[in-house]
Amino acid sequence: MRRQVFIVAVSAVLVAGGVAAAPAPAGAAPVFNDAESNLSSASALGYSGSGCSQSNPSTSPGQAVPIPENGGAVTVTAAASNTVQGVPGDSVAASASLSGTARVASTGDQPRSIDVAVAGQIAATSQQPVSACSAGPTARVDADLEFTVTRPVYARVELSHSGPSVAYLSMYGGPSTGFSLNVGSPRSSRSLHVYVPAGSYELSYNEVVGDATKVARQAATSTAVHIEFWAPGAATAAPTGKGLKYLALPATASCAGHGVDAAVTPKRKRAAKIKQVELFVDDTRVAKVKHPKKGAVVHLPVAPGATIELRAQITLEPRAKGRKPKTYTATASYEACP
Repeated sequence: MRRQVFIVAVSAVLVAGGVAAAPAPAGAAPVFNDAESNLSSASALGYSGSGCSQSNPSTSPGQAVPIPENGGAVTVTAAASNTVQGVPGDSVAASASLSGTARVASTGDQPRSIDVAVAGQIAATSQQPVSACSAGPTARVDADLEFTVTRPVYARVELSHSGPSVAYLSMYGGPSTGFSLNVGSPRSSRSLHVYVPAGSYELSYNEVVGDATKVARQAATSTAVHIEFWAPGAATAAPTGKGLKYLALPATASCAGHGVDAAVTPKRKRAAKIKQVELFVDDTRVAKVKHPKKGAVVHLPVAPGATIELRAQITLEPRAKGRKPKTYTATASYEACP
């Protein structure tokens, strides 16, 4: 497969939305390839040290389960533990475990969301402050997906993590473009906004917890990955608010016009009550119109690739001189346009 790279590498740990899409045509193929979409787990043991030996080794059986499209969450687990002895009075016992869940969803013939969540812990006890031996049980969870994007979308990737595990997330597809994000702290929360052209994609996620230790320790790890896919210009938060009575916000942004068109009420008496209309994007005022006429359209241009968090503030004429005018608001959010 020719590849377009989007990679997240997490040295501390990483890990639910959707496309505004028409219903899938009758007989449309599935979005996700169930045969190549699965969640799996594995565990392993390691130890080292001069004159050291291992006892009580334990690993859980590897698991692999399909991740069904629109079929709910699936779960796998992994666990490993061992004890390593050196000279009398020197031993270290360690364990590592992970539990992972994944789900995928589609709307019509487009992907809607991907969710992966992993949680686990590491623990170790040592007879000495620092043992001459080291124990290294590890647990691992992998999620692998194949899916098709029929029309271009934007992917909104949310990653949150705390704990000592290591995780990698990658998505490949298309001929040339590459994206990457690195997170290196034990506690992190990051977001990524990516334009995804039409094509076939492979997504891979893996997380590992546990490494060689000579000292006592205990730590929990928790990771969540949430990816939403949105059509360009789609309303990610539908128009709402009492201000819609005076100013209509559109159901979608206009990608052809690279902006949002807000329309003053066509009712003459109601429009006559409006003193002014103000539009704010990310709390910054970008447009102001005084005494707009009925049906007037206020165009808000938006730069390509920019999402829109829109707030409209409509101030009415005061009912009497000296009285404070009433103010109404309306809000909406829109996906970017390429």
